[in-house]
Amino acid sequence: MGANPNSDPGPPAAKWWLSSGESTEGPFPTEHVAEWLKTGQIRGDAMACREGAQEWKRLDEIPAFGAAIRAFAPSAPPPATTLPVIYCPSCGRPLRVPSLESSARVRCSGCQRVFTTPRTGPQADTTPVGGEERERMSNDIAEQAGAVSRFGAGANRAKSGLLTTAIVLGSVALGVEMVSVPPLDNPAIGVLYLYLCTWVAGLATWLVFHYRLWALIPPEYAETTPGRAVGYLFIPFYNFYWMFQSFVGVARSLNRCAANSGDSHQPRASLGLATAYCVTLVASVFVQLLLNIAISDLIESGDLEAASGLAIFSFVLLSVPRFVLWLLMVLNQKRMVEHLLSMGAPVNPASGFLRR
Repeated sequence: MGANPNSDPGPPAAKWWLSSGESTEGPFPTEHVAEWLKTGQIRGDAMACREGAQEWKRLDEIPAFGAAIRAFAPSAPPPATTLPVIYCPSCGRPLRVPSLESSARVRCSGCQRVFTTPRTGPQADTTPVGGEERERMSNDIAEQAGAVSRFGAGANRAKSGLLTTAIVLGSVALGVEMVSVPPLDNPAIGVLYLYLCTWVAGLATWLVFHYRLWALIPPEYAETTPGRAVGYLFIPFYNFYWMFQSFVGVARSLNRCAANSGDSHQPRASLGLATAYCVTLVASVFVQLLLNIAISDLIESGDLEAASGLAIFSFVLLSVPRFVLWLLMVLNQKRMVEHLLSMGAPVNPASGFLRR
């Protein structure tokens, strides 16, 4: 008689008054209220009072409806979050990133380019997302993060095979030229062929290296395209001007790439070495032409000793400095590329210059 009526589950025929705070409805049978709880039509925090009783309690506090509440128990939807959007500078593809408060390395899932996100920018979009959209964007971010771990700072290394091959072939050509200088009256045809083959092979290998070096630089930092940088070198007379644009320009472009990545430290690609090599290369063409004319005149006059001396002088004055400046220039370029990769600067992973 003195027991709390709300603590008794009651028979199935029991009825309940329901209140939402503004109005009271009922009474309703227990099975109806339980069904409404299972389907979510009413919530467990609604107030209820058993017919004939005076005490009001929350439905989730009444044992009679515990099973119905547990049967529904909908999982709360994931809270909406704000994921900024940036756009790939190459293909324009929208990419979600965790934050724009700090720069990060992101790989575009479309064109596969790796670039550094800006801290802020007019292209940033902050659209609240939730539910399935949030889950999909989280997967995209995870994929991008995985790509950054594979292609970000320190993950790439520059290929050295092409440059090593070019240096070896250039050294062999220089050595062959040195040993073929004295016997001007009867040069060995085999030696001349060896010199020509090694020189052409070394030049071709270096130009492939130079092309890939230009391709490594993102378009927004490069002064020209890789095809123009190499192709215009084969245009007669115009190439005297273009070599400065190609060899010095690649150094400027590498430095611009480093500067725009927030790097203010050394090393830098040397503009002085590239300029000195171009000047030496242009000057040697004309000086070599004049020396060859003088050597031919001496050979025709029978003064082979003077011709040999002039040929050795030409080798020491032109060939050796030209090779040394070229070697220093390309090694400086390779060092600069390794520095860019170590700091995580934006580079083109599809250039063929990198090994992973």
